[in-house]
Amino acid sequence: MGDKMNELNKLKNYQTWHVEEPYEDFVGPFYFNIKDDKPIAAFDFKNHHTNSIKSLHGGMIMSFADYALFIIGHKYTSKSNYVTISCSTEFLMASYEKGIVYSDGEITKATKSLLFLKGRIFNNEGIIASFSGILKKI
Repeated sequence: MGDKMNELNKLKNYQTWHVEEPYEDFVGPFYFNIKDDKPIAAFDFKNHHTNSIKSLHGGMIMSFADYALFIIGHKYTSKSNYVTISCSTEFLMASYEKGIVYSDGEITKATKSLLFLKGRIFNNEGIIASFSGILKKI
């Protein structure tokens, strides 16, 4: 129980997205924090996030990458509506360790209607995946 409480304490300064997101709340839930103007996304990797070999499921990684795009672009996506028009994921290693998984990244270019972003997904084991994407303002 103590280890679980320590994991949850790591998310105590995190929050969920500012509007209801049924899918993300169901598969995650996903959280984020912005510290020193640097956004970071997180979720608590549990047994139901695994595949048949007990590693973090690729679909979960991709869902989290999509969420992280919006967190990385938070200074834009929190003020206007955006949709994902591209999201590419590179799987770098399998992850078996339950606990908090994080994502951070950067905006590589912002235009009037598009955001180009890249990021990484990681935990105590290392970098699980890298990703890039494009968000369109609607």
